[in-house]
Amino acid sequence: PEEEFLEVYNRSDYPLDLDNWKLEVGTRSYFLGELIQKGSDTIGSSFELAPRGYQVLKGMALPNDGTVLALYNEYGHLVHGVSYSKPWDAPDWKKEGGWALESPDPDQVCLISRNWTYAEDPRGGTPGAKNSTDAPVRDRETPRLLYWGYGGKGELILHFSEPVRLTGLEREDFKLNPGGHMPVEVSLCLPLAEQVLLRFEEDLEERQTYTMDVPALSDCQGNLSRKEILQGGKPRLPAYGDLFVNEIMYFPLDGNPEFVELYNPGPGYYDLQDLAIQVSDPGEVPDGLYPLSTDSRIFCPGQYLVLSSGSDWLKQAYGLVSSGSWVEVEHMPVLKNAGGNVYLCDRSGARVDLAVYRETMHMDILSLSLIHI
Repeated sequence: PEEEFLEVYNRSDYPLDLDNWKLEVGTRSYFLGELIQKGSDTIGSSFELAPRGYQVLKGMALPNDGTVLALYNEYGHLVHGVSYSKPWDAPDWKKEGGWALESPDPDQVCLISRNWTYAEDPRGGTPGAKNSTDAPVRDRETPRLLYWGYGGKGELILHFSEPVRLTGLEREDFKLNPGGHMPVEVSLCLPLAEQVLLRFEEDLEERQTYTMDVPALSDCQGNLSRKEILQGGKPRLPAYGDLFVNEIMYFPLDGNPEFVELYNPGPGYYDLQDLAIQVSDPGEVPDGLYPLSTDSRIFCPGQYLVLSSGSDWLKQAYGLVSSGSWVEVEHMPVLKNAGGNVYLCDRSGARVDLAVYRETMHMDILSLSLIHI
């Protein structure tokens, strides 16, 4: 395709007038009526979208590296929210442009963000027609509580592996102990509904330690998450020796990602937005500081975290399940095969730990091929 486009599908059994609907692309907003007119060759285009029909929108800017999309009806009510990014496992020649992203099953409305893949149609896309990747998708995976962090004063944010529902849950289901304190508000963070916001009257960041029994939450298909016990506490500013670089994969097998593993021996809690990583060649001064997170994400005592450039890539390479142990670091620095230094720092660059690795550390026997018996 020579022009960016976005396709809307009406999966209902009745027509929809899209004229006063609104589309949010990241921080930008567009009215669908204007986008429909820009994408049509007919003057006075109809804004009515037939049942099970498609509408192509043109005239908005879609960031190449991905963003969040949200669709609102004429009353300002959220209709659908998704995110997109370049599929990590797609061929490079498709990542270079000219290929639309498609999701195979439009009836799996909560899994759209996770199922993007490049179009298979040789034209590069299928605007206004059924997707070339169309296929039924079954959702049997339960939502998982991945991690949690702080928001504003008194706010605790729970991050899940997929969109969740709060149907049937009350404030008393999220009690904070000791004391049995209930949040004054429990809500979903829209438009993606992958986070649950809990707002308490007290400032949780000043509580030394606490626990919370997180109830089972449902996804769109009714799959229930496990009940979890969240252990939290006041985050500390990291100092030298508080956290360790525990493992380094700097020369992976072909097709596998590099990674750096961190370990928190305890007893303190730390926030990943206060931490960064640096890498340098042997004898060189480190260049660049790569923050581990732009949002609050708590690193708990006894926890291992794995830093990589792509968590989905890492999970597939090592046969891992969804977990809060995988941290996707934007612009993760490359680890040189000949050796180097990995620095764990605070956001100002002050050193928390240093791990030195060299090619000579490998045992010669490790170069032998393994035979499966």
